[in-house]
This record gives sequence, C-alpha cells and structure tokens, in this order.
Amino acid sequence: MGFLASALTSCLFALLSVAAPIGSVAPRPPEIVESLALRAAYGVPSPQGSATVYVHSIAVHHTRTDWSTIAWRGADGVWSVSVMGQEGPGGLLRDIKKSPIPEEVRTLSAREGRSLDRLLADRALYRETPRHGAVTGVGAPYHIMEIVSPEGTLVVRWDGRLRGRGGHVADLVLGSD
Repeated sequence: MGFLASALTSCLFALLSVAAPIGSVAPRPPEIVESLALRAAYGVPSPQGSATVYVHSIAVHHTRTDWSTIAWRGADGVWSVSVMGQEGPGGLLRDIKKSPIPEEVRTLSAREGRSLDRLLADRALYRETPRHGAVTGVGAPYHIMEIVSPEGTLVVRWDGRLRGRGGHVADLVLGSD
C-alpha cells in the first residue's frame, strides 16, 4: 500500500490523536520523519526550540506536492515558522521531475506567539478529540501535525479544516487563509 493510500485509509477510519504523557518519548510519526528527510534532501534546516510544531501536508491531483512546516519557539520566546516543499510525480502526471519549493521563513506576531504559547500550555489540548470540517475533494491537502512541548506531545491527522484547540494551533502555524 502506498503512502497516500495509507494516509487516506487512516483518515477514513478515524482522525487519530495520540498524546504522550509528560516526560515520555512517543515514536515520531512516519510522515514527520518523511518531512524531515525532505528538508535534509534539499539542505534545508529543521529548526527546534523549547516547543516545536511539525506539520507535513500532502496534496495529490495531477502532481504530488509535499509541504514541510516547522514552527519553533526560540530562546528569546519568539515563534518562527519555516515552510518548504517539493512538487513531483503523482496523480495523473508521472513523467515529471521532482522540484523543490524554496523555503520561506516568517515570524509570528507577539499576539500570535502568546496565543500559541497559551494553547500549548493548556493540558486540554493534549486530551482533545480532533474535530474537522467536511471531508474535502480530490487534490485537497491531508495534514499530519506533531506538537512537542514541555507540556506533552500530540499527533493529529486530518483533512479539511481542523477545529478546536488543535485547529487553532494549525491555523497559527499554517495560516488560516
């Protein structure tokens, strides 16, 4: 079974939320491992901070596009977000070369950073059952988010629009446009 089929199957059966207790180390989701390998393949750093949010997004229609997003809180308390990706064969077009999508880095506003800090400090985030909007159509992205913070670790998989506390984290990291 291919990666996309596996991702869609897991989405169809349930949106998984896996929280690890404070102090424990949960295995890294394979999609996040793939996301970090994508960055390494193009020489793009994988920053980490005192809290880090990793998101791997996949969209397939005529081509396959993978996005690797990392948000991290720096030593100064400021949140930064790095996004890079790759477009390549998949879906209907199989005879194209893989090509990188250049990294873009942005800094969250002080207000956004405080919101993200409050969300990650809220233990309810790590116990919440993921909710999402209607299932989307062909070509819409599927997301895997791993939150690693002093308060705990959480993995959420979804398509459509993620709701609740996890959705607020995703909106801050990915943007809500």
